[in-house]
Amino acid sequence: METGLVSQAPRNLERARQSTLLDFSARLVGVHGPVAEYGSKNADFSPIETLREPNAKGTFVSFSSLRLENALPPAEFGRTLHGRGFELVFVKDFSRVWFQQGLNGVTSNRQETSAFLEELLSKLPRPWTFIGSSSGGYAALFFGTRLSADRVLAFAPQTLVDRHTFSRFAKMRPFEAGFKASDPENDLLNCMSKTGDGPAIKVFHGNSHYKDKRQAARIAELPNVSVVGAETNTHNIAQHLRNQGSLDDLLF
Repeated sequence: METGLVSQAPRNLERARQSTLLDFSARLVGVHGPVAEYGSKNADFSPIETLREPNAKGTFVSFSSLRLENALPPAEFGRTLHGRGFELVFVKDFSRVWFQQGLNGVTSNRQETSAFLEELLSKLPRPWTFIGSSSGGYAALFFGTRLSADRVLAFAPQTLVDRHTFSRFAKMRPFEAGFKASDPENDLLNCMSKTGDGPAIKVFHGNSHYKDKRQAARIAELPNVSVVGAETNTHNIAQHLRNQGSLDDLLF
């Protein structure tokens, strides 16, 4: 009995912390709106951060993974993308459920999030490049297909988020997070074009990370998808490529 109590305690603490964070973020959104300037005072608690660029060469849309910085989802790839001459949009999943519950305080599901992003992006220059790692890679593929991005770069994405995959990455059981494992959108094969329409997609994974390799292989035969393996066993393939000095060439 004591072992069960101990194992349950961290999950209870995580759920309580996340609930407090969601409430605080939603209150700020209600006061300041859902979009904050990148790096501004309230940006860490905003579901969307943007950085405007005069005479921009295009737009990057970066989706957060489950990774946290100071208990908050960060503006991923921010340091890499900043100062490169592009409009930047950082989309953050405070609920940490592969965007199934939408943008905190703004939307309640992926469909509403698609509509919100479509309106936001309509004012921003093409080409649009959607990027993300892990669960953010799933989001880049899902929303990039839905919103007709020009290019998608997904680093070790999940292409099927079943109960096992959810628990492995989220560190809690699906029902504890309100995640609907039966949602057909959890399987990107239900969402991506099978005719070659849509964005040019590149998926990166470590050749020796067999779970990531299997996830990538599920969509490898789609006509607009190319899968690139690197000689590593890390899940953080973007960091590996950065360390190898090749990430910038892939992005820009």
